[in-house]
Amino acid sequence: STSKMKTWPKISYFGVFDGHSGEECSEFLKNNFMNYLIENPNLPFDIKLSMTEAFQKVEESFFKLNCKETLEASDKSGSCALVVLIFDNKVYIANIGDSRAIMSICGGTKVKQLTVDHKPDNIKEFERALKNGSKIYLDDNDDPDRDESKIDFIKDNNELEKKKEIKDNSDEEKIFRVYPSDFAVMRTIGDIKAKKKEFGGNPGTIINIPDI
Repeated sequence: STSKMKTWPKISYFGVFDGHSGEECSEFLKNNFMNYLIENPNLPFDIKLSMTEAFQKVEESFFKLNCKETLEASDKSGSCALVVLIFDNKVYIANIGDSRAIMSICGGTKVKQLTVDHKPDNIKEFERALKNGSKIYLDDNDDPDRDESKIDFIKDNNELEKKKEIKDNSDEEKIFRVYPSDFAVMRTIGDIKAKKKEFGGNPGTIINIPDI
């Protein structure tokens, strides 16, 4: 470790890495994220900063290994991430994507949700996507070859709320997605196709910054 501390305090580490479009990215996180975290010089002085920087570093390394000259030659997998650090009497939870942390309290009689899913219908994520030039839509088709001109994109927060009501009241499975990547989640590690401009992605829409 590059930390300035001679004696480390007791820290418990837990991670859930929920991969998609292949297992390579989630396996890479499982095998490497903790090393990037404990080698960060800000740990344990600034745990939030060290967790954020560790995610950035681990994605950089994943891209260096897997981003080739063409999309076909590159690994296109990605992963959501949920990391928990227990440091003395504090619990730090870093969330990227839609894996969810909950806490059982009062002897299991109550449950408290500890994270917010990074879905396209989350107001914060929706507004960031629009500011970045991306678009959100409610999908009941899941057709990768759909005609963009026929997609009913959501224009503002009021329309988003109406679409949420439609989704909640529908018997069909409808999913909010972001265009152009067609992802149903707004924060991930990996996903070269969504993040690299040269492969048709829109950098800044699908991000690797955790909520902690």
